[in-house]
Amino acid sequence: MDIKKLVGGNIKTLRENKLLKQSVVAKALNLSDQSLSLIENGRTNVDLEKLHRIADYFGVSLAELCSPGMQVSATVEKHEMSAKLLKVLELFTQTVNRSFTDYELLSHTQKIIDQQETLFRLIAEGREQRVN
Repeated sequence: MDIKKLVGGNIKTLRENKLLKQSVVAKALNLSDQSLSLIENGRTNVDLEKLHRIADYFGVSLAELCSPGMQVSATVEKHEMSAKLLKVLELFTQTVNRSFTDYELLSHTQKIIDQQETLFRLIAEGREQRVN
């Protein structure tokens, strides 16, 4: 396999698994969007200094970045991230549901208070009518 395509594919996999846009990563690495695109697609040589910056950015070793096995571990990382995102979404949904329930309870309580105030007003008006 062509080393440029291997490394580029690993970089793209790392970026996508972290749900990052190419422009964000390019800016962080002080590269143009086009340069990063060429690197990810294996269409340009990457000097050692850039490879070190990329590896540091993604928190992997240079050996891992150049390893064919990187794609397997990145896929596992992607599934772990997906599971974490699903858990966050589930907690968010529970919070929203709980908040909605609290809102319904508050609304229902307010209706009861309004009804009690109306009842007390009618009772008070009835007393006034009896006195007159």
